[in-house]
Amino acid sequence: GCQIPNEAVVFPEFNKCNPDMSDERYNSKFGVYEPNCGIDNLMWAWGHDEYMYRMLVANGTTLPREGLDMIRFHSAYPWHDKGAYRHLMKEEDYEREKWVSAVVFASE
Repeated sequence: GCQIPNEAVVFPEFNKCNPDMSDERYNSKFGVYEPNCGIDNLMWAWGHDEYMYRMLVANGTTLPREGLDMIRFHSAYPWHDKGAYRHLMKEEDYEREKWVSAVVFASE
């Protein structure tokens, strides 16, 4: 969706293998996103976190949004650990980031 923050990604040398790296639409600060569009509107890579989040939602979980965010964004380290994508965050995302960081760092 937008420029990958090399300083916030593990093994950035592999970014060049991603075909999106040669697509101008995805290589600017905002890419295909509007400023402050919100974390929920970003396209994240699918992994175990997103799968569990979607399974919980699809099955009518009673977990609050904070709990779901902790699960969904657990592996989004560039965001909650390195401060990437702040230019895409809505005001409410700052509070959500605190919840995600709290569980991630508590589990380490």
